Amino acid sequence: MLAAGGAAGCFLRAAQLQTEAKWLMARSDAQAAEYSTTLDSAMAEAQLSLLEARRTVLERAYSWQRAEMLLILVAVVAAFCAYVFYLYHGLREQLAEIPHPDELPK
Repeated sequence: MLAAGGAAGCFLRAAQLQTEAKWLMARSDAQAAEYSTTLDSAMAEAQLSLLEARRTVLERAYSWQRAEMLLILVAVVAAFCAYVFYLYHGLREQLAEIPHPDELPK
């Protein structure tokens, strides 16, 4: 249950970072349009710094996505293990009901 909650948290954080990256890309596009009209090298430098910031944000978003996938996998494996233990417990109870061969009347 904890892993599923962690996966949901990772999903939300990755979505926030992707939104931030989209905003940085839109800002960079606006600076590119301004650069194309002025050909000012300062604008080009600003655009490159924005693209670098976007790359950093996307790398963090991908890290959160990897953590999300890992936590989903952990949750699935935990659910599978719980089911196997449930089946094992039922089998042990059924075997406990069967008398041992030494206990059978002759």
